[in-house]
Amino acid sequence: PRYRADSTRQVGYWDRLTTALATLPGVKAAGVSNWVPLAFAGIGNVDVEDGRAPRDGVGYRAVSEGYLVALGVPLLTGRGFGPDDTPTSERVVVINQRAAALCWPGQIAVGKRIRATSFESIPHAPTPAWLRVVGVVGNLRQWGPDLEPVPEMYVLFRQVPYYASAMTVVVRPAGPAEPMMAAVRAAARRVDPTVAVEVGTLERELVGRLAPRRLTMSLLAGFGGFAVSLTAIGLYGLLSYSVSRRQRELALRSALGANRAHLVRIVAERGLGLVLAGAVIGLGAAAALTRFMETLLVDVAPIDPVAFGASLTVLLGVAALAILIPAIRSTRVDPATALQGE
Repeated sequence: PRYRADSTRQVGYWDRLTTALATLPGVKAAGVSNWVPLAFAGIGNVDVEDGRAPRDGVGYRAVSEGYLVALGVPLLTGRGFGPDDTPTSERVVVINQRAAALCWPGQIAVGKRIRATSFESIPHAPTPAWLRVVGVVGNLRQWGPDLEPVPEMYVLFRQVPYYASAMTVVVRPAGPAEPMMAAVRAAARRVDPTVAVEVGTLERELVGRLAPRRLTMSLLAGFGGFAVSLTAIGLYGLLSYSVSRRQRELALRSALGANRAHLVRIVAERGLGLVLAGAVIGLGAAAALTRFMETLLVDVAPIDPVAFGASLTVLLGVAALAILIPAIRSTRVDPATALQGE
């Protein structure tokens, strides 16, 4: 039938292309998939033998042998796809760690069977085949770094050739990706010059995906920095004024025999004590409010010790300057002059 002929040609093209790309100097691995990260990807229902099917379904990816290697996804148990996995051999599947934990909790997933009732129930194969789990790999954030990994299954695209009509090649370079793009285009033209090729990087896609989030975080960081600056200015002015108002007290203490170091210590202890009390209250309020920022954070705890520590250090430093500078200046004034002025 025409369908099978087209599939054979398409599978052959992807095989030749990935082989050509994998042998380029500076390329560590190359593979193809019908859905790559940061792009639309399908999730469908499955049947699980001796286990339970996840309520929300399992992601379905038709891939080649080198795809997971090219993305750097580690093999945890079992094996990956090999030369013995052919269109006529037993159907095999590699699943991710999330799928193994949900489908067979507390069991060894390798050797179990699963079938994709949604993605393999098509006119050309109305009865989905049971797939033997041969390996378990690490989780991959298919829809971006801000979403948790979902259970996924990876089938060998040669065993499901009807998905070979629309594939994307992933190349893992040994060095920077940009210099390799021209070589990838040239290799693709050599394999078949009639096929249009679009080359890009996952890093560029990730930057585009995170652009709105980065803009929001940049605005929040700018407003936060502005707020810290205003707080520092206000704190400096308030504490400086407070210390200057105690000039008569310092003059009296000096006249009664208190030395300069003692006077500075008295002022510093009282002023910094108030600042520390305010800092404790402020940190508690900030810790309670940061939960509203959780949706904007990826792999970062809402309560960040570095950010909190930096803010506290800035405010304490400003407070120390605001207290010590006028205190030291006041101790240099002659007590008689200070008392006469009052």
